[in-house]
Amino acid sequence: MSLMTSMWTGVSGLKAQQNAINVTSHNLANIYTEGYVRQQVSMADGMYQKYGLTQVNMNQIGLGVVSAETRHLRDLLLDRAYREEGGRQTFYKARYEASEEVQDIFGETEGVQFQATINDLWNSMNEVAKTPDSLVARSALVMSAQAFIGRANSIYQELIDYQKKVDQKVTDCVDRINELADKIYYLNREIAVVEAAKIETAADLRDQRDMALDELGNLIKIAYEEDDNGYVTVRAEGQEFVTVAGVWHMELGQLEGAEQDSQYLSPVWPQLDGAPVFNLKEAITPQKNNDIGELKGYLLARGGYVADYTDIPVKPERADYPEGDAGTAQFRLDLENYYEVEAVDYNKTVGNTVVMKSQAMFDQLVNRVVTLINDILSPMTTIDTGAGLTLTVPEGENIFNVDGASAMYSFTSSQ
Repeated sequence: MSLMTSMWTGVSGLKAQQNAINVTSHNLANIYTEGYVRQQVSMADGMYQKYGLTQVNMNQIGLGVVSAETRHLRDLLLDRAYREEGGRQTFYKARYEASEEVQDIFGETEGVQFQATINDLWNSMNEVAKTPDSLVARSALVMSAQAFIGRANSIYQELIDYQKKVDQKVTDCVDRINELADKIYYLNREIAVVEAAKIETAADLRDQRDMALDELGNLIKIAYEEDDNGYVTVRAEGQEFVTVAGVWHMELGQLEGAEQDSQYLSPVWPQLDGAPVFNLKEAITPQKNNDIGELKGYLLARGGYVADYTDIPVKPERADYPEGDAGTAQFRLDLENYYEVEAVDYNKTVGNTVVMKSQAMFDQLVNRVVTLINDILSPMTTIDTGAGLTLTVPEGENIFNVDGASAMYSFTSSQ
């Protein structure tokens, strides 16, 4: 081997190692950079010089080593698993936070429990039953009733206020999802420009894009793939979201609960004539792999409107069945089938959300307490007006008054 060949071989090794040291320095300098992924230089043989040929082999001399590529050390399979499980974790976290907030509103974790208010009312009723002529007992009942109604109104309003806060989180999530989609589309173009000549890898830009994909996977269920030009296309909840041509942004549209005076919005696909992004009536289970995404968690926690006791289906009792009618059996069957349908629909809608279910069940509790006490202390009676008409009126003044239109309650009697 000639002297110049030997020197060239040595120089090539020094250059390759210099490049490797530069990459190592780059790794150390970015050790605290969020989203940065370690890079590694891959070495390969350089050129060969042929100097002879035999019957067995070809004689040649290697001319050194070169830096073949700078690898971006990121595992694609682990990325997919991390983004999927991260989205599942944020889904349940959103629902857990809603459950904790509801418990705080009812005072179950700290403060005065609503159960204590019910117990005070019950004890006051017992005292009046023991000494009905006692002004002290009757005054205590009035005060307990006022405290019960006041606390019920306060809790119900707090549930509505928290529902509005969750609605704002839904809006913020949709905005952030659109921002991340725009960022991924922009980085796609920048990466394609840098890597077009097939000379270098846009590793730092890829780090930014991977970090955007990580966050997007936490917010909504995604599927993605990268083409030969370095473009990553993304599908969100099964629909095209980020493409080579652009981004299909989400928008906010009225929920199906609009007929119930709902002011809450849900993410929709404008390119699909406002079709909803999520089907919230289907069962959400790990087996179906649809329990993914913080946005879906917030939607299931919030629900579509303010619920009350009328949203809970009531199972028909025997008193609801007509007597002496030839069609009684069929009518009973129809009534029971109607209840079953209503129950299934309730479990898919109101019963499937944290806040709406709490509103409906709490409203039902207070409504039953108020109704039972009114029936006991002021039962309804039928009177004849003398003109061929009858009226159903209370025998005395109601202690409670239920405003059925708003499902809010007020104390009305102090006699």
